[in-house]
Amino acid sequence: SSDVCSSDLSYTATALDRFGNEGPTLRLELQPAVDQAPSVQVALVDSSTTPVTRGEPFRVRATATDDVGVDGIRLVAGAPISTVQSASGGVLEATFTVPNSAGAAGSVDFQAIATDTAGQRATNRLSVAWRKVNHAPVAIASVNALETGRLRLTLAGSDPDDDPLTAEILSIGAGV
Repeated sequence: SSDVCSSDLSYTATALDRFGNEGPTLRLELQPAVDQAPSVQVALVDSSTTPVTRGEPFRVRATATDDVGVDGIRLVAGAPISTVQSASGGVLEATFTVPNSAGAAGSVDFQAIATDTAGQRATNRLSVAWRKVNHAPVAIASVNALETGRLRLTLAGSDPDDDPLTAEILSIGAGV
């Protein structure tokens, strides 16, 4: 039947034979099932790696549960990753990498969306902070003796991350 039942149903039945003799009365009680919306959680697989490092892979897991059954789960990664992963069933684990072209630091938002077999949906969010790796600068120093008896000291350097550099002379030996 297409009728929707929102309360308990009770049926009684008594068997009769062709002579009119009654058998025992049986009672059948039905309780309608109420489908609940699914639940979804999303987290870093290794939470000790936060903030994550730009250019290095990290894993995110979304897990969904439901009283009837989970049909599928999607994991949407916002900028600067901007991708969607999906799976049937209730678990999705995926690897992501913040691109090296992203800024020095920031965060990326993930949204997990679970759908149950009845079409109901649930969402949950996770924000993951990220930063770049700070590489040490490279210093170059050279000293040249000039014909005038003077010394020419040249200081130069470079930084793989293009961070601004400063130079400082910490000490000059005696007699210089």
